[in-house]
Amino acid sequence: MMAAALVVVEAEPRDRWAGRLVDLRVDRSDGPLAELRRLLDASEAYAGFSRAVGALFSGDAAAAVASADEGLSMLPGEENLRFVRAGALAASGDTGSAAAVLRELVAVRPSWEIIIRSFAAKGLITLPPAALEELAGDRQGQTDQPSRDDQ
Repeated sequence: MMAAALVVVEAEPRDRWAGRLVDLRVDRSDGPLAELRRLLDASEAYAGFSRAVGALFSGDAAAAVASADEGLSMLPGEENLRFVRAGALAASGDTGSAAAVLRELVAVRPSWEIIIRSFAAKGLITLPPAALEELAGDRQGQTDQPSRDDQ
């Protein structure tokens, strides 16, 4: 077992502890450098998530989509990044694509429907009412289908 660490600081640190951009450690691993790479990718992806959220709240939907896409390039299946991307798509007026991403999230993890409806109720994501009603459509369609035993 080996260990490795990576600390990245600002070029002009304000004080000893401020200005740490990345502080990653792998204490016990057969491949600590590969594990650091994976953790750094995740850190950078979530930095994209944070930029996307900031861009959304500042009203820049295009920048939010771009930041979410950057994060998704490092963590392609990450649900939180996909969710913020859907919100950015909706904010940019592409409600069809946003609804499609949200339906995919709900199909994989049904609890996303509660989160999406909560965001919609608070005005944090804007979708046509029909799109909200279709969120559970794929799951309902699956449960409404008769099984082979019923036929």
